[in-house]
Formats: sequence, C-alpha cells, structure tokens
Amino acid sequence: MYSHRSLLLLILISQTYAASVRQRSPSDAIICTTCVHGHRIGDPCLGLCVCNNKWEGKDCNSCANNTIGEQCQYSDALTCSNHGTVDTAGSCACFHGWAGDACNICARGFKGIACNYSNIETCHDHGSVDDVGTCTCNGNWMNGQCSECLPTFKGLDCEFSPNTTCHQHGDVSESGVCTCDKHYGGGVPGDTDKDPMCEKCTPPWVGSTCQYSDANNCHGHGSVDFQGMCHCDTRWKGTECDICANGFAGKQQNCMFSDKKDCSGHGKVDRNGQCTCDTASKWTGDACNQCRLPWKGNTCQYSDIETCSNHGIVNSENGRCSCRRSWKGVRCNVCPPGFNGNDCQYSDNIDCFGHGQVQMDGTCICKNGWDTQHKCQTCPKGYAGINCEYSDQVDCTTHGVVHGKDGSCTCRNDWSGTRCEVCESGHAGNDCQYSDQVDCNSNGQGKETLENGTLKDYFFFHFFFN
Repeated sequence: MYSHRSLLLLILISQTYAASVRQRSPSDAIICTTCVHGHRIGDPCLGLCVCNNKWEGKDCNSCANNTIGEQCQYSDALTCSNHGTVDTAGSCACFHGWAGDACNICARGFKGIACNYSNIETCHDHGSVDDVGTCTCNGNWMNGQCSECLPTFKGLDCEFSPNTTCHQHGDVSESGVCTCDKHYGGGVPGDTDKDPMCEKCTPPWVGSTCQYSDANNCHGHGSVDFQGMCHCDTRWKGTECDICANGFAGKQQNCMFSDKKDCSGHGKVDRNGQCTCDTASKWTGDACNQCRLPWKGNTCQYSDIETCSNHGIVNSENGRCSCRRSWKGVRCNVCPPGFNGNDCQYSDNIDCFGHGQVQMDGTCICKNGWDTQHKCQTCPKGYAGINCEYSDQVDCTTHGVVHGKDGSCTCRNDWSGTRCEVCESGHAGNDCQYSDQVDCNSNGQGKETLENGTLKDYFFFHFFFN
C-alpha cells in the first residue's frame, strides 16, 4: 500500500507521462493495456498501474518478491522456508540438507540450525555429528572430520593395523597384507602363507614373542617349550642342554660316547671314548664287556666262589657246579656224611681207614677198638682181625697175642691150644708157670706138675685132664 504522499506523487508522474505520450503519438497509435492485478492511476490507458499485493510489472502481471503460482501464492521464503525452490504447483525442491514439504526440517543424517552437518559430509561417514557440527569418530578414525586413520591404522575403513591385523608381530599394508616380523608367520622360515596374520611362530620358534628355539636356547640338543625351558635329548642335560648327561661324554659339544654303548653299561666313558670299568662291577676289558676273574656267564653272574661256594668249578653257560673234593649239593656247600673238615678234605674211609669217624681237624674217633693214635689204621694192642674183632683177652684167653685177619693166637708163657687155653706139656699152674724141668729137677718124668706145684701121678693127670 502506498502512503498518501507517495500516491499523490505517482499520480503526478502518471499524468505527466500520459501527456508526454499523447503529444508524441497520434491518438490512434496508442494501445491501452490492462493492469491485470492492479489499477491505473490518472490516465485510464496510460496511467501508472498500481499492482495488488504479490504482483509487479508494468501491467501487474508478474509475481513480485520471488513469488510464483497463478496467484503468486508460493515463494521460496514462505512456501519452502527459504531452504528450497518452489515451482508453480507449490512443490518445494529443498536445498541440500533440508527436507519436508516446506523444507523446514533437516533431511535424514543432517543436523544443525542450518541442517548443514551430516555424518557423511561433516564426518566423512566415519562418525556421528552433533547439532553444532562436532564429530564423534567411529572405529579407528580421527581428527575433527573423521577423515584420517588413527596412528598405525590403514585401509579404506582404517580397518587394518599391525596390532589388530598382524597381532603386533608385523607391518600391514593399505590392503591389509601383513609383512611379519622375524620368527612369525607359521609355515617355514620366510613363508607367510601359512599364517597371513602373523599370529603363529615360524617353526622352530616358540614363546610369547617367538623368542625361543631349539637351536638358539637348547643348542640343538633338546626341545624348548613355550616358557623357554629346554627338554634335553637323551645324551644331554643342563638348562641349555649344553652338558653331557650322566653316562655320556664327548668332545666339541658332541656327546657321542655313552656308558651304555661304549662301556656296555659297566663303566664310565670319558670324552675320548675310553672306558673306566666300575671297580665294584664284575667286568673288565676296553669295552667293559669281559668278565673279571673269577666271574663267568653272559652277564658275569656266576663264579666258583659265589655260585659254587668256592668248592667247585661253575659252568659259564648254565651256572652248574662241578664240585671238587668231596663236596656235594647244587652250590657245593654240603659236606656229606663220612666227610669233614673246612674244605671237606677228610673222610672216614681215607683218613680213618673206614674204622672210625673223622673230625673237623682230621682226627678220628675209632670204633670197634681201632687204634685212635694211628687214625684207626691198626688195631690197638691186644686186638686183631679185619675189624679188630679178635682180642687177646677173649680169643686167646689172655694167654697169648691175637693177630692176623683170622684172629689166630700166638701163645705166651708156656700156654698152648688154638686159644691158648691149655698149658704146654710139662707145664702146670694157673699161668702155666710150673714145669717138670724146673720145678721137679727133671726127675719127675711120668708126672705132671700141678697147679700147686706138687707132682701127681701122670696117669692120674692124664685121666682127669685129658
């Protein structure tokens, strides 16, 4: 709407303009137009058009103030909230970041007073933006716009890093391929195909950082475990398997000799392979594989002393004893009846001539009257016979000496008879101590000397005593 002063000015200008036009052109050359959405002031044909609200132009047939539509009822500002472009149908084409029929709300993903912040554009789709345009980055992204990977991270989405992708044991490329550190990668040395993420040690390395190996920690003489402890091979010992184990020896870190192999398990081998046989063992020889005297057998398990009680000779193959002297028994430790002595060296038959029992010291206890002083070899005085079964007293009636195997008598003191039981002719007395010759002066012929020494008639003696 015009003010009163303005309206008067317009009218004046319009009239001046109309008079000017008419003076220049004949009346039939003037074409009157219509103020489509207004009215003229002054001259009805050439007067100035005063347009209605929303309209402008010489004939008031154009929308004013960036409005549009048949009635100029739409505008970017009013219809689209100045956040879009309206068409003649009143539909808004919202500017970037805006949405809604009137472009009065932020499009999805956009924030801020001017809807000018979004996760995609402001944070490069790697984070979440707030209403003031500050990004909270996702995952491994950083800086104010989430446009850079955190240190050590690589890849289109910062998804790779030495720590996460290569398990802290290698370097990673932009495409996520690991170049493993030394001792990592599995498989064989230099080959990462077996473990592309550098998670496993490359044999023979083990440990939390693949820092241990059989060769490096155990001198190649054992197996190292995850904690770095060595489990030595048979020939070695020590925390690093660098010492020959008990029973082994050798030079230059080579325990090539062993007690068992080189000394047959019966001695100690030195670093030169020379054996010192166990002094307490039964073995001897360069390889300690020969029996030390007096031992015999395939394991030197037999000896004359131990097996046969030192009373015999042992067979080296079967351990059987051949007893010497008179010993008996499996171990030659039994001195049988009839034998005696520390070495069973005495016997009844030999040492006592079968006539007595031999003692430990070789003396005899004779039987049947055999002479102990002569080791039962001779009958004692007054005895004779194979078994001394005859005696002077019994078999020769104490009047003679018995002798010989048959026990015959040799009479003494004028006795006679097979058993010396009668006096010789011309003798008398209880011991035949009287004789005709001595006691009768050789004058008693035809007489017999009696026991009391008196003479009797021979006939009488002969009659009664013979």
